[in-house]
Amino acid sequence: MFSKLFSLRVGVISSSAFLLYHASDPLPCPSSHFFLNPFNNFFDNQSFSSKSLRDLIGSPNRDENNRKILLYSLIGANSFFYLASHNARLESLFNKHFCSSLFNISKGRIHTLLTNNFYHNTFLHIFANMYVLSSLMPAAFAICNRDPKEFLSFYIAGGVSGSLLSLTWRMITRSLSSSLGASASIYSLLFLVGLSAPEASLGIIFIPPELFNFNALRGLCAIFVFDLVGMLFFRRSGLDHAAHLGGALFGIGYYWYKSSDREKQRLKSSFNRHIVQGLSSNFPGSTNSF
Repeated sequence: MFSKLFSLRVGVISSSAFLLYHASDPLPCPSSHFFLNPFNNFFDNQSFSSKSLRDLIGSPNRDENNRKILLYSLIGANSFFYLASHNARLESLFNKHFCSSLFNISKGRIHTLLTNNFYHNTFLHIFANMYVLSSLMPAAFAICNRDPKEFLSFYIAGGVSGSLLSLTWRMITRSLSSSLGASASIYSLLFLVGLSAPEASLGIIFIPPELFNFNALRGLCAIFVFDLVGMLFFRRSGLDHAAHLGGALFGIGYYWYKSSDREKQRLKSSFNRHIVQGLSSNFPGSTNSF
């Protein structure tokens, strides 16, 4: 019981509880403000370190209704299925049609590649995913040209990509386990936004940014390595590391597809500064660059 609870807590922190927020000196938002809405000051502050992303986001009031309707619809759908799943008479239905597994796919239930992304079986799981979704939504929606169709397509495709990689890994490891939850979609959003603002800072859910923060690009690399190691060596951790990586890879690919050459060069420069040079400082013999 303890190991399962520990795995769940680690999963919440590592998979979906990292938030982007604006970092200036001094940090602009007090802890109580950050606890309620860590993004309130993120987009209005004119000293935001990633100018192109700030210009892309522009006024937070533009197309606000479309963004809110889409956000509340996603939260509503996830909440509905979460509540419905606690009806004992529907347990069999959710196991058949809302869980991604090799067994369900073998029975022709291809739709579970999508539907599992809207099903959570614990309150902590759905709360963490929906909280981070609401936090990442303003930036991700702007990156998707404030087009509800593009954003929803990206969100769904990120989740399906996670399901596909998860199933592929289960085939390789001959695992009969199943997976559920929106973490793959959240990962795709996190990596899309994080790569678009590599100089921003990451914080952890409910921890005030003035107490703990770290560079976004370093955070993304740490998350990616954590799930890669987890997928290869900790298959019984209770986390679907492969699904997380699938969502992350889709977010990376989508960023690379949409970004300009200038934005790609900026990302490469940030990678050299925060990752390559950081590793070089620990290993003086290494002088490679990206």
